[in-house]
Amino acid sequence: MKQGGFTLVELIIVILILGILAVSAAPQFFNYSTNAEHSAIQSLSSALKSGVELTHYQASIRQLETENMSCLGGKFDTADGNCSENGILLRFGYPAASVENLNKVVNLNDWEHLELSTGNAITFARTSEKLSTECRVIYRYDDIGVQAPTIETRTNQC
Repeated sequence: MKQGGFTLVELIIVILILGILAVSAAPQFFNYSTNAEHSAIQSLSSALKSGVELTHYQASIRQLETENMSCLGGKFDTADGNCSENGILLRFGYPAASVENLNKVVNLNDWEHLELSTGNAITFARTSEKLSTECRVIYRYDDIGVQAPTIETRTNQC
């Protein structure tokens, strides 16, 4: 009488091989959330850089890059220093550092933000807990108007 099946030794060898494969592949699965966070930060940084440059090009065409404060796509109200009609507030041709203003350049609805009290920098992160960590994008504006805004990415603690 012939029986079919696997011996105990064969089953143990297969289980050992599967265990070794699982242990070697597991770190890659745990790394996916970090990679996704890095990609989201880089994506926002790239979108901000592109949006700021396009806005500056439009301001240059309209010769607004030399004005301390102006408005692109709306009317500038000198009384309160804001733009009406959904315009973008500009400082020397670049979007001024405010969430409302930058949201007209790039969609920021999925991002948490923190505006610094100096009024020239905004920090963006995926969650409010990450605003104070090294997993964020910082939009920093030069108040003097000598340099273009800088957009920093920090991904050390994602």
